[in-house]
Amino acid sequence: MSTWMRFLLATAIAGSATGCTIQEAPSELSELNRFLYREWGSQDTELLAAGLANFDEVLADVDLEGPLGDRSFLPTRLSEDDVRDHERPDRPLENLLGVSVAHLSPWATGDHAQLIVTEDQTPVQPTAPRYQRTFTGDSDPECFLSRSCTMLTTSNDIRRENILMSVDFTSFKDYRWVQLGDAGDDSSRWAIVSRSWFTESFTADSGNAVLWQSHTLDAWLDLPTGGLLRYQSSWSETEIPGVTDPDVYRGTIRVSLDNTYEAEDDFLGELLEPR
Repeated sequence: MSTWMRFLLATAIAGSATGCTIQEAPSELSELNRFLYREWGSQDTELLAAGLANFDEVLADVDLEGPLGDRSFLPTRLSEDDVRDHERPDRPLENLLGVSVAHLSPWATGDHAQLIVTEDQTPVQPTAPRYQRTFTGDSDPECFLSRSCTMLTTSNDIRRENILMSVDFTSFKDYRWVQLGDAGDDSSRWAIVSRSWFTESFTADSGNAVLWQSHTLDAWLDLPTGGLLRYQSSWSETEIPGVTDPDVYRGTIRVSLDNTYEAEDDFLGELLEPR
């Protein structure tokens, strides 16, 4: 038996004896959504990188420039375990409606990072006449931009106006750099993964409609062929009197997400060209 095989056997025996298990990144899209949301703050960067690599593989066959319907998905709901490490409204997670949209951006993660560290997000939010970002804790935008530090935490003061409602709310959104591959390896790629959530519910201007709860998972992943995979999964519970069809909510979110992706690309085009 080779030295390597003896090492693997010894490791397996030790793990069995101590009751330890090695966590593996899932390979199905809905489970990957939940996994990346839940494990955002994990100290195991290799585990996160494996999850993003699986995420990349699952979406490899999707036409990122195709019709919106071909780039949209219905993710399974988040569980209590997925949201265990932050404060949220006391609402059943079973009430969440999910929708995901993928998009091909011509810009790289480093370009999108310049947008992420911009305080005024209004230019890239077509349905938000106000979207002001504040950096929280020890977050340093310039440090994050250069990847000298890998995490950025934010609080966002937002006014959203669409065909369903007009409402003011606050959303917390955290970002993290993850490297796929070894540092210095020519095949190494970078990704940014973020998650957002509400700590409370918000009533719309009408006084009847309510944003009860919201969670999102975002990903920006450099592609080997150039460009970037842009992706968001949104899970939300919204109550609007007279609107009971979940497809109305999903459809509104789906179109809003795709319009936001286009606005991001246009903004970066104006910011970065000519280089």
